[in-house]
Amino acid sequence: MSGGSFLFTKMSGSGNIFLLCDLRQTKNQQAWSQIVASEINRSQLATLLCQQGRGFCAEGLLFLEACSGKEDFQWDFYNADGSEAEMCGNAALCAARFAYRQGGVDDTMSIKTAVGTIRASLLEENCVEVEMPDVDELKCDRYVTIDEQKTHYHLINSGVPHAVVGNDNVILTEEVRLFASRLRNHIDLQPDGANVTFFQPIRAGEIEAVTYERGVENFTQACGTGAVAAAWCHHQRQKGPEKITVNMPGGQLKVDFSQARPLLSGLSVFLGQISPDNEFF
Repeated sequence: MSGGSFLFTKMSGSGNIFLLCDLRQTKNQQAWSQIVASEINRSQLATLLCQQGRGFCAEGLLFLEACSGKEDFQWDFYNADGSEAEMCGNAALCAARFAYRQGGVDDTMSIKTAVGTIRASLLEENCVEVEMPDVDELKCDRYVTIDEQKTHYHLINSGVPHAVVGNDNVILTEEVRLFASRLRNHIDLQPDGANVTFFQPIRAGEIEAVTYERGVENFTQACGTGAVAAAWCHHQRQKGPEKITVNMPGGQLKVDFSQARPLLSGLSVFLGQISPDNEFF
């Protein structure tokens, strides 16, 4: 809040861009209720604010809200297309650092999400570590044929489902994007579809990966759940080490399987604040 105008905060989590809105405090709730944006369905608001061109070019919109349970706060999270997101690792990195900066939480906190409680800790500088949901191998060693091309994949749930494809490279072309879109919507992955993550081992404990995300319907700069899913395949299926560095187009994430639940760490950076005026809506 500044000068009586309600502000959204724009952040980057490993290259993923998010808009965050803090509604944990009564004063913020009152300020929110006085602007035009509060009168718009949140799903529709996400499509307005996140779209390219007229919007603010973000992958998602998060509302941080007070929680009646044991968690420090909860989030209400929407993808850029207005769909509700169950979980997002990079959004969690941003939410934790944002909440700490806004006040009201310690440097270790718990967040209520659609997939359960996750814990986050602020490390040095801009780095945040998040305890991710347990990984579930839904379907391993599956094959699908798309455009006469037979592809091997593992369906992994790391908070959201990912069809993980081992690939000789992760160079993004229009052909690869179209293939990922068809796989994301393939009948074998219905009814919910899945993100599609390609990965390539560089060496033991280090991989390259890129994810085509539901709700964005394109490749993104990074994906926390995709990093975990790809790292899990490297760790479990290829007998890699417990601690894995995942290089994605937007930056580097680290995944640690040495604890009871996977730990994801990466950078979260403040990009500024925006104040949508009435003319936007």
